[in-house]
Amino acid sequence: MLLSEKAKLASDPNYRRFRDGYWQHFEPRAGSKPGDNCVAAYGNLQGLVTLAGPAGDYRRATMAFTGAGLPQPKKDGVIKVTLDDGDGRPQTVRAFHYLTPGTDLATIAFAVPSAEGLLGGIEDKAHYRLLIDKKQVFEIEWHDGHQARDRLRQCIAADGMS
Repeated sequence: MLLSEKAKLASDPNYRRFRDGYWQHFEPRAGSKPGDNCVAAYGNLQGLVTLAGPAGDYRRATMAFTGAGLPQPKKDGVIKVTLDDGDGRPQTVRAFHYLTPGTDLATIAFAVPSAEGLLGGIEDKAHYRLLIDKKQVFEIEWHDGHQARDRLRQCIAADGMS
């Protein structure tokens, strides 16, 4: 990339927003039960983290990581993944591994036992690494997590259960 192209890109507000990272919140679909289908997503140049509350019969929550660095699955399924949030206690668990519909990007999604468990684990600043077979395949950091958590909590609480 030429220096002039880099300068133009660096001055583009959309690029800067993506470079610096940002949260986006999605309103529940029309017809959803109160508190269902609440989603917050954080995106930056490293990839995307999606935090989703309960939906329909699925009463748990989900934390999903999507990015170009993730290996594409041969077929959608469950794999063992180590999730390291930097607390010194990485955990190896089973997670859903699938090709993100409409893209060539892979997603690894972790089931969280409850919406409250998901909300309680959202730090203001976070740094996550995903490892498969002890090899790092993804890394992402976020900021302003508490604002995102509070807005997600407000949406989920609309059902009176949070």
